[in-house]
Amino acid sequence: MSLPRYRIEVSPTGYQSLNAIKGRKLLREIVKTIDALTQSPDRKGKLLRAPLDGVYSLRAARDRFRVLYRVDPRQKLVSVLLVAAEKSGNGRKAVRNALAAISGFEGATGKISFNADTEAGQELFVLKVEKGSIVEVEAEKKKP
Repeated sequence: MSLPRYRIEVSPTGYQSLNAIKGRKLLREIVKTIDALTQSPDRKGKLLRAPLDGVYSLRAARDRFRVLYRVDPRQKLVSVLLVAAEKSGNGRKAVRNALAAISGFEGATGKISFNADTEAGQELFVLKVEKGSIVEVEAEKKKP
């Protein structure tokens, strides 16, 4: 019996960071790592702590890069947020700044943004089934 496969989506910031990588071989290794996330993505990376709750980090290309991603098990979806060089001179600061640049990324569970402290903000909503249709009950926005 095979495990359910996850879909992969790449945020605009993730796409920009992938496009900035020089070298086809390096890029191929990183894409291969991302493709492997279609199976059990929650077991492959390391779940980060606050302020990056819910974000996973996975080493790629012989530990030279990190792939930061979120997992939505209900939608069977992996959202790649960022691919960052592990040993760049200002690695943590560069990752923090790149995450802070993510604004209004339309993920499976709604729009996701990060503030300067890399705290995720997301539109929250409540749905209910009414006469066979799914309708929104109330909308609350948590701003980053």
